Amino acid sequence: EFKGQLTARVLNFDMREVFHRTVPVSVAAEAVTNNVMPIAFPAGVSPVHFIKLNLADAQGHPVSSTFYWRSSKPYKPGRTWTGPEYEGFEELGKLPPVKLANEVKWRRDGGENICDVTVKNPSKSLAFMVWLRLQRAADARPVRPAFYDDNFFSLLPGESRTVEIEFGDSAANPQQVHLLVDGWNVVPEIHRPDGSASIPIRNGQARF
Repeated sequence: EFKGQLTARVLNFDMREVFHRTVPVSVAAEAVTNNVMPIAFPAGVSPVHFIKLNLADAQGHPVSSTFYWRSSKPYKPGRTWTGPEYEGFEELGKLPPVKLANEVKWRRDGGENICDVTVKNPSKSLAFMVWLRLQRAADARPVRPAFYDDNFFSLLPGESRTVEIEFGDSAANPQQVHLLVDGWNVVPEIHRPDGSASIPIRNGQARF
């Protein structure tokens, strides 16, 4: 049996919180619980807004976290299962660039190569769909196989996330790779095993 609490937050496009509620959750073993909490979207919520759900156990320890983006455009049945298919999310293209504070460490563990990366959003804007990519330094091709314990996540202002990436010597020489930290509106940054970092350059210009 699981006992804990679920916290839901709704944030406007400018990251202003417009809804916050926490409710207890109790789930029997091998069971599913539905309709735990209704979310009230206030009048005047921004056309594109965001939902953050945090599940914690009875001691308050985090169990899971999920993030959603939602449009106030009405859903028209028959077009998609979840909402507007094309229109409704144009505002996402107006998210300001965010430069993350990144800490990257490289190590060996049990004969495997490990890249530990902590990314933090120090800005007042959303860092949307952060994308971590372990690449070959020579041609920026992806290192495969490589195992990420998280990826493609969004960070609210002040939030951070630590991710472990594991790869073997058969996948790539650990001294000939780099990590690209990127995202929808994230200023890209390359991190190398020697500790150096730089912004990628394409066609003579920084890419962001």
